[in-house]
Amino acid sequence: MNLLRHPPQNAGTLSQCIPARSGGQTGGGGGDLAPGLPGVQLVGLPDKAIQESRERVRSALRNSGFRGPLVRVVINLAPADLRKEGPSFDLPIALALLVASGQLARPQLEGLWCAGELGLDGSLRPCRGVIALAAKAQALVVPP
Repeated sequence: MNLLRHPPQNAGTLSQCIPARSGGQTGGGGGDLAPGLPGVQLVGLPDKAIQESRERVRSALRNSGFRGPLVRVVINLAPADLRKEGPSFDLPIALALLVASGQLARPQLEGLWCAGELGLDGSLRPCRGVIALAAKAQALVVPP
C-alpha cells in the first residue's frame, strides 16, 4: 500500500549496490529536499565513512560548479535494515542531490548504477565492491 498519494516532486532517486561484504545485495534510495535549516541527514544504517560523505559530497559539488542545496536534505539508503559501509556511496548520494535539486534530469540516470568515492575537488576515486555491482547492473559508472 502506497501511503504517499502524491510523491514529492523533488525526490531524487538513486540505485546502488551494497558492497560485496554485505553479499552484494542490491539496494536503492532517494533524496528529499524540504524547507528547514540547511543540512544533510543520511538514514538507512550508514557507517562512519558514509556519514562523512556529507562533507565530501558538499565540497565536491561546490568545487565542480554545482550549487549545494540550501534546504534540509534527507538521503535514504535502502534497505534500511542492512548496514552500509564505505565511501562508495559518495557518487550515488551526489547524483541524488543533483536530481532532487533540479540540476540533473532524472531520465539521464534511468537504469544507471554507480559507485565511487568523491574527492573534495570533485574527482572520482576507486572503491571496493564494484564487481558485485557490475554483476547486477545493466549500465554502470565507476572510477578507473
